[in-house]
Amino acid sequence: MSRLLFNVHVWSKFEGRSRTILNGMYMRTWRRVYGQPRYGKCSASDYQVRVALQVPSLDCLMRQRRLVYLSRLACSDHEALWALLMQRSSVGEMLPWVRLVLNDLRIVKAHVSALSLLPDPFDDCSQYWMAARNHPNEWRCIVRRYFTP
Repeated sequence: MSRLLFNVHVWSKFEGRSRTILNGMYMRTWRRVYGQPRYGKCSASDYQVRVALQVPSLDCLMRQRRLVYLSRLACSDHEALWALLMQRSSVGEMLPWVRLVLNDLRIVKAHVSALSLLPDPFDDCSQYWMAARNHPNEWRCIVRRYFTP
C-alpha cells in the first residue's frame, strides 16, 4: 500500500482520473482481503467492503496524511514557509494544495470534537498551524481520530 500511495498527499489536485485509478487499486487490495475480488461475481460495494474490514476510504486516508504532513511542515519552523503557504494569486485565490488542506481541516473539525472550539479554517488557520506545530504528537492523534469508511 505504501508504494501505491507514496507522496499522494502532496498532490495539489486529487480528483478525476488519477483518483479513480488509485481508488481502483486501493479497493482491489481490500476486496482480495475480503474474499471478493472484482473479476468474479461481486455482491458487496466498495463501501460495504471497507465497513466490514474497518478500513478508511481513500479520501479519508489522504486527508489524514495531508494533515499529518502539515504538522511536519509546521515543525520545520521556517517562517518563510508560513508566508508562502498564505500567498494568494493576483485574483485572490489560495494555492491549490492550501485550499485542499483547509478543506480537510474543515471536514475533520466537523467530525472530531477536539477541534470544535477552533474557528473555521478558511477564516483563521493560524490556530491550526500553531496546534500542529507546537503539539505534533497530539495533532497526529487528533487527525487519526477522523475516520470514514
